Amino acid sequence: MDRLTMTPAEQLVAVMTRIYESRLTTPSGGNLSVLDEDGSLWVTPSQIDKGRLTAAHMVQIHADGSWKRDGKPTSEWPFHRAVLQARPDCRAVVHAHPTSLVAFSVVGKPLALDQFPDLCRWANRVGFAPYAIPGSQKLGQVLGEVFATGCDATLMENHGAVACGRELMEAFHRFEALEHLASILLAGARLGGLRARSASEMRDAVARMDRAWERVDVDGASQSAQRTALADSVRRAHARGLLGSRTGAFSSRCGDGLLIAPDSADNAELRAGDLVYVEGDRSETGRPPNAMVGLHQAIYDAHPGVRSVATALPAYLMAFAASGVAFDTRTIPEAYIFLKSVLTLPFAARFDGELVAEVLHDKAPVALIESACAVVTGESPFAVFDRLEVAEFTARSILDSAAIGGLKPMSDGVLQEICRVYGC
Repeated sequence: MDRLTMTPAEQLVAVMTRIYESRLTTPSGGNLSVLDEDGSLWVTPSQIDKGRLTAAHMVQIHADGSWKRDGKPTSEWPFHRAVLQARPDCRAVVHAHPTSLVAFSVVGKPLALDQFPDLCRWANRVGFAPYAIPGSQKLGQVLGEVFATGCDATLMENHGAVACGRELMEAFHRFEALEHLASILLAGARLGGLRARSASEMRDAVARMDRAWERVDVDGASQSAQRTALADSVRRAHARGLLGSRTGAFSSRCGDGLLIAPDSADNAELRAGDLVYVEGDRSETGRPPNAMVGLHQAIYDAHPGVRSVATALPAYLMAFAASGVAFDTRTIPEAYIFLKSVLTLPFAARFDGELVAEVLHDKAPVALIESACAVVTGESPFAVFDRLEVAEFTARSILDSAAIGGLKPMSDGVLQEICRVYGC
């Protein structure tokens, strides 16, 4: 269904389904709201399975606070109203209890936006709201005060998190991005903590993502099979947690240019027709491509044999990318065969595609960029997807191994034997 034609009730169902299926809430947890044009507030219901919602379950609360007696709105709807009154530029609120944000919530630790500009660009500031009982007038007052300071989201002490947006999908994307960031920070804590970026570095990085593009017209029908394969790989990578809804990108070489998703595209719903053809400083119909496209272009220019590239921010790989701890692939044969040697480049490489391309080759198809992304190359979108998932599995296994004794890497003799057999 086209989101532009969805009713408020249908929007609530679609987004809560995304939240539940992404494991960002439980069947009974979380609630959403959308402010309608007539001033009424549409909210998710109370005590109905979040994995089984329909539009008929949604409750319309009128400006005077009344609703039809056959509906039962979430008990927390008053704080939704308070948030939207504090942020008149916004028309939607998302609240849920995902595990990583809850971890910060229960220890009383604010979420700092001083890492990963490609991820944090979607939120201006994150607050921290002191505890108040769910559904109470006090909670609405507390959250209203926090959002009135200009926050796009806030942690709620011993409760969870809330995000607002100009429309429901923006609020959801912010919420998801913050849970992603929290997951990276928690993984990085197991490596001793991450290296924070300065405020100026963060501002400069976000500013450099905004580029002007000239127009190039393309016959998309002639690229149909290639577009379909790329879009399928993107959706699959998102489903596996390798791409966020708005973070990370896959591309494939196409003629004299490349195919990639447009900036701000939702990777979970990307279709072949959404992709953008980019050639030099020109993009299909002038649409801005994904903000990481410069890295992709530099790699294709330097390596004619590379047919596909991914720049992604999966949580466990990013813990290594921002902690300064070397990522050791000598875990199991598959990891070494697929990944070989993985270097971590300085943050400045985020906007230095030539430097990134210089360290990539047949014996080093993957690189990490501090506080930015993992860069993965291959001969097809599927090969890149496979290699990226192997890398993330490897990163997680190394982090998990620390709880029972730590990694004992394969010996040089074992690695030489692997390469004799598999040609690596």
